[in-house]
Amino acid sequence: MPAVSTCGGSGTHKKRAGGFSQSYDRAANTQAAKDFNELRNWITGEGPPETVADFDFDRLRLREITPKQQSVYKALMALILCHGAQDFHHGHALTAASIASQTVDDHHVFPRAHVNPPTEEQRFPWQLVDCILNRTLIDSNTNQSIGKRPPPEYLEDVRAELDAVAGQTATFDELLSSHLLPPGPESPLLDDDFQEFLEWREAAIVEEISRVTDKAIGSRQPATSENTDPAAKPDGLPPTPA
Repeated sequence: MPAVSTCGGSGTHKKRAGGFSQSYDRAANTQAAKDFNELRNWITGEGPPETVADFDFDRLRLREITPKQQSVYKALMALILCHGAQDFHHGHALTAASIASQTVDDHHVFPRAHVNPPTEEQRFPWQLVDCILNRTLIDSNTNQSIGKRPPPEYLEDVRAELDAVAGQTATFDELLSSHLLPPGPESPLLDDDFQEFLEWREAAIVEEISRVTDKAIGSRQPATSENTDPAAKPDGLPPTPA
């Protein structure tokens, strides 16, 4: 079950920077005590905590972070949730109640067995297949229906169900965008293009990290395409939730 996090409030930049920095992966109690003292001093008018002042994030780490890196993985999943992630049936924003009732958890966007079919030679490292870029919050029924099917196939079912729901509050593209997934007719999801999908989502998550931490994150040369600029703002992202 994913952690349900508050998405704002006092010390927001501090809490988010701390999660993304992996400072809680080891000696969490010691780090918490240090953070408490520095945050208290910051509130009373002293300089920002070390975690905020020295925050830096290597965007290439997004291709390495899996559920095994618990603190930063949970922080990034909370980032998606706080962006306004919607359920895959009605287009309603996920809440603590809906996450529990629909048994929502983090699952693969491109199924493992589709990316690396067991009967074929392995195409991608498993760490890349399992990384945060290829995961989002999906309810158990939708995840079971996905199975090993490619995104163009199972997303048509999601679109049809969403269109058929009376009183639905979001379009199919708005649903995808709420999860920081690429919308639109040229989406790499609909083209079944795993590498292009990783490029797009890396850029989207980097931009969202920059926004919530108020820190610029450096660009890099894309690994798979000379014509793709992962530092550019991905098209199709919705307005940031208040």
